[in-house]
Amino acid sequence: MNAVPLPRSKMTRARWALLASLYMTQYVGQGFLLISLPVIMRGHGAPLEQLGLVYLLGIFWIVKFLWAPLVDSVSFGVHGHYRAWLLLTQGGMLAVLPLIGQCRLPDQFYLIIALGLLHSLFSATQDIASDALAYTLLLPSERALGSSVQTAGGLLGNIIGGGLVLMAYPYVGWRGCSWLLAGTVALCFIQLLVFSEPAHTSLIRLSGGMKRIVTFWKEEGHACWLLLLACYALGIGMVWGIIPPMLADCGWSVGRIGFTVNIAGSLVGMAGAVLSGRLVKSLGRKRMLWTTSACVISSLCVMAVSSSVEIGSLPLQILILSYFAGMSPAMVLLPTLMLDHASPESPATDYTVQFCALTAIQYISGGLSIVVAGSVGYTNILIAGIAAEFFALLLVSRFVLPRGAGGEDAASPYGTR
Repeated sequence: MNAVPLPRSKMTRARWALLASLYMTQYVGQGFLLISLPVIMRGHGAPLEQLGLVYLLGIFWIVKFLWAPLVDSVSFGVHGHYRAWLLLTQGGMLAVLPLIGQCRLPDQFYLIIALGLLHSLFSATQDIASDALAYTLLLPSERALGSSVQTAGGLLGNIIGGGLVLMAYPYVGWRGCSWLLAGTVALCFIQLLVFSEPAHTSLIRLSGGMKRIVTFWKEEGHACWLLLLACYALGIGMVWGIIPPMLADCGWSVGRIGFTVNIAGSLVGMAGAVLSGRLVKSLGRKRMLWTTSACVISSLCVMAVSSSVEIGSLPLQILILSYFAGMSPAMVLLPTLMLDHASPESPATDYTVQFCALTAIQYISGGLSIVVAGSVGYTNILIAGIAAEFFALLLVSRFVLPRGAGGEDAASPYGTR
C-alpha cells in the first residue's frame, strides 16, 4: 500500500512536552511496581520466592508486538487515531493505580500483582501508540532529538516511580504513593485532551498488520539490521544483568545500589541522551553508529577493569556512572534507526517488532549472565559482552541506512517506501 504525502505541521513546544510526558508516565507506574514493590514487600517479611512474581509484570513489554497491528488498524474516528489509543490507555492507568492503592499490604499481594498486570498491559499498549505518534509527528531530521526525548522521559519516569515515590513511602504510605503515581499520569492525560492529532495516511488493515510481524524482517537490509540489534542487545543486556549482584558482592548496601543505578545512573543517562541526540543530527546516522559502538565497547572495558581489580568505593561509583554515560548513544541511536525502518502504513507494528526483539534479547542475556557468572566470573561475562559489541562494530561497515534516513527535512515519512 502506498501512502499519500500529507502536509506536515511544525513540532511545537507543546508537542515536544507531550512526547516527553508520554514516555515518562508509561514508566512511572512500571518503575514503582518493579523496583519499589519488592522493597516494600521485603520490609513486610515477604519471601524472595514470592517477590519473583513481580517480574511477571514485564511480560507484556516483551510480547506487545502481538497486538501492535491492532493499534495500527483500529481507529476511533474524530478522536484521532493514536490519540484515542493514548486516551484509552492513559485512562486505564488512571483507573488502576488508585485501585492498587486500596489493596492491603502484605495480605493482598496477589491482587496487587493481578492489577499490576492490567496496568502493565495499558502501559505497554500506550508505548506502542506513543512510538507510532512520534513517527507521524517527527521529520527524519527530528527523530534523533525525538529518541533523546524518549530516552530521557523514560529515565525520568524510572527516577520518579522507582526512586522518589519510594522515598515518599514512609511519609505518605501505600495509598499515598498510588495517588502520587496517578497524579503524574493525570498531567499527561490533560495534555492529550488539548492535543489535536494531524490527519493520517491510509493505515494497514489488521490482517496485513499480522503478516507484517513476519514480513518486516524479510525486507531488504532488515536481516543485517536484526543481527546488528542482537549484538548491541547481547552486550548491553549481559552487563546490565550483573551490575547489581556485582556491587552487592563488593559490599554495597541495597540503598546505595538503588541510588547509584536507579537515580544517579538515570540522571547521567538523561544528560547523555540529550547530548547524543544532538550528535546524531550533527554527525549523521552512519558516523554515529561508529561512535556508538566505540562508546559501548569503552564502557564495557571500564566495567571489566572494575570487576578484575581492587578499587575503592568512590572510584567504582565513578566507573559505574561512566558506564551509563557510555550507554547513552546506543539508547538514542537505536530507537532513531527503528523509526527509520518503520513504514507510514504500519508505524506501530514496525517499531514494536524491532523494540520487542531488542528487549527480549536483553532480558534473556541479562538473566543468563547472572546464572553463568557464578561459574565463570563477572570479568568473563564482560569480555563476552565486549566480543558481541566488536562484532556489532564489524557489521556497521555492511549496514545500509534505510531510505529517507539521511536526516533531510525533505525526506518525509509519508512518502512512498
